[in-house]
Amino acid sequence: QLLSSVPESASLDQYWPSVEGTAHQEAVTQLFMPPGTFFDSCSIHAITTATLARLQELYPDGSFAPCRFRPNLLIKPVSGETTFIENDWVGGILAIGPEVRLSIDTACPRCVVTTLAQSGLSNDLNILRTVAQHNQVIAGIRASVLQGGTISCNDSIWLESAD
Repeated sequence: QLLSSVPESASLDQYWPSVEGTAHQEAVTQLFMPPGTFFDSCSIHAITTATLARLQELYPDGSFAPCRFRPNLLIKPVSGETTFIENDWVGGILAIGPEVRLSIDTACPRCVVTTLAQSGLSNDLNILRTVAQHNQVIAGIRASVLQGGTISCNDSIWLESAD
């Protein structure tokens, strides 16, 4: 059934498989959803090609396609580095083009959805294991909108201080 608004009784439950390094093992937990939304904890999720490249280096047999991580924004750093660079962005402001400003609220812990088969990708629990073993189950950032506007492909993106 398609709905145009979120029912008051809606909840977001997350299943955690038995993957070493995750917060829960074989458990179901309830996640926070911003009121009136279907978002899982935040409205904006971003990840860099640097993080995806680093994960690919760590587990070459896996496929770290962006669609596994479902970001609103895929950011390609000009430096070409392959590290978990967005880990250091938390607390800052992400400026996108001339208008948009996002508050970088938290790092983004990943869940079992990253391991599921989709768009030509097979099931692979080692995707989540790699993220857990090498970056504390973190891949990407969560953000909220400070100033809205239009975002276009190839807009410049930079970090501003939160001060």
